[in-house]
Amino acid sequence: MTLKQLAMDERSRFPRAAETTEQAFYTDDLIYGAHSIEEGCSMVTELQDLLHAGGFKLRKWAFNEPSILKRLSEKMNREQNQQIFTFKGDPISKTLGVYWNPKEDCFMFQSSFDFSNKTTKRALLSDISKLFDPLGWLAPAITAKKIIFQEIQSLIPLSKGSIESGLPKQYLVNIVQSKDSIVKEIIENCSSFSRAKRERHLTLAEVKEAKWKIISQVQEEEFSYEIEKLRRKESIHKSKLIALNPFLGKDGLLRVGGRLRNAFISEDMQHPIIISHAGRLTDLIIDQAHKLTFHSGPRLTLSLIRQKYWIVGSNRAVKRQLRLCVTCVKNNPRLQYQLMGDLPEARCNPVRPFKHTGVDFTGFIMIKSSKGRGMKCTKGYIAVFICMATKAVHLEVVSDLTTSAFLADLKRIRLEGPKCTVPGSSGGRNNRRFVDYLIFTTSV
Repeated sequence: MTLKQLAMDERSRFPRAAETTEQAFYTDDLIYGAHSIEEGCSMVTELQDLLHAGGFKLRKWAFNEPSILKRLSEKMNREQNQQIFTFKGDPISKTLGVYWNPKEDCFMFQSSFDFSNKTTKRALLSDISKLFDPLGWLAPAITAKKIIFQEIQSLIPLSKGSIESGLPKQYLVNIVQSKDSIVKEIIENCSSFSRAKRERHLTLAEVKEAKWKIISQVQEEEFSYEIEKLRRKESIHKSKLIALNPFLGKDGLLRVGGRLRNAFISEDMQHPIIISHAGRLTDLIIDQAHKLTFHSGPRLTLSLIRQKYWIVGSNRAVKRQLRLCVTCVKNNPRLQYQLMGDLPEARCNPVRPFKHTGVDFTGFIMIKSSKGRGMKCTKGYIAVFICMATKAVHLEVVSDLTTSAFLADLKRIRLEGPKCTVPGSSGGRNNRRFVDYLIFTTSV
């Protein structure tokens, strides 16, 4: 911040030096260059004058042109009677991890590899990371090393132990994934179908070839009888794929026949690739479609899968795999309900209607005592009588919530229909009063 403020204050006097101070200083190191000796000497003079205005002195100069250093030394001896600081020993300068040799005017990178101990995953990553390249000059070489390391990791599962040192160097660079065991190992060790195809650092053609190789290997294991018959151009008997009318496509994969050859859809949708009901590849394909549909249900997941693949027994396979999705289980947990107690006697045994009743009141309603103009409306309520045995409902209008009004309503019910016993009710104060009253009159 101090150097930036100094550059802002002295910009009118030293415009070039101010811009260089703002852009070319890294902490207390200045890294700058010029296109000619005269331009370099002029910039050195401006930088010295600019920083001298703030009380700073530049020392430890390094140039790839000795004449500039000689001129600077003569000027300092003549004006300030000082000697320029010279480096002792190795003339190589180091800034931000990059080595610069002024004498030869070249940049260098230093890295050491230790092969005395066992080669482990951690050791390989450490050696690759030792090359510090902030400007990206060594990006092609570092990227190549990382790609080789990924390919080795995909072929040989790396653990905390050591890697077998018997692999030839050419095999580490030119990796061939043609053996059946390698394809099986890739499918078993990868957590998704995309990683099994190694979509990163590969071209589209290489990704398609890896996909074809994986599916072809799995079909050879699961449907060897059908593929052999179709290659010989013989009819298939006693196979679970007869209903699908299978055939070998142009790519050599087993596909569904069907009747959609003239439909205006893609070839994969016309003739999907047949996949077995169970297997690691089936699980990876279902997981990929499930994530692409944002953890949807079995129907939407299966709809996306059938645009390219036809899984034998797909409904059961998709439901089985979706039950193992941790994200769906966390977001849709199974709710636990409390066990209810036994039903009372009045609700379990058959009796005549409204022998045992429950009662409750609705919210208030506005009622008129008679017809005519100018009649005022008063609050009223509706009493709901429910038969505990048959669930029949009887409604009565009540003028208010007093015990006397409810008893009058109950007498009207008994006169019109069957006599009911002591009703069950909610815990309202008025309800408790008339229930207590009915219990008292009944006992008397």
